[in-house]
Amino acid sequence: MNSINNLFGSQSKNVRIVTIIAMALLLITYHSAKLFGLYITHSGNDYAFLVHIQSVTRLAIIMSLSSLIMGKQKAIIAMWLTIMALIVTQFIDYFSLLNPSFSVFSYLKGFIIPTVITLIYPNNKDDKP
Repeated sequence: MNSINNLFGSQSKNVRIVTIIAMALLLITYHSAKLFGLYITHSGNDYAFLVHIQSVTRLAIIMSLSSLIMGKQKAIIAMWLTIMALIVTQFIDYFSLLNPSFSVFSYLKGFIIPTVITLIYPNNKDDKP
């Protein structure tokens, strides 16, 4: 964290908190739009069971990111557990397809924003968003 403090100077705490909130809101919006597209725009009754499991996982991601914004202590752990669960279900879905039209590594991009959030997340209890 010292290098981040040196990079941003005295305003590093505020910059980190605003960045974390912005990234969390971006992910909340993304997963909410995915759920909206699945269940509101289209009827969600004809999807495979695994899609419904992914939807529950997306709801858990939204809740963990909301907890992160509120500064809950275990929110980072919950965020990682739910994101890993979603990626595991996506890999299961990928390997169950006979001829997928996308790369197996395309799901790994789901780790980019959570990694940045984790790296800039304040260590001190007083600095939480």
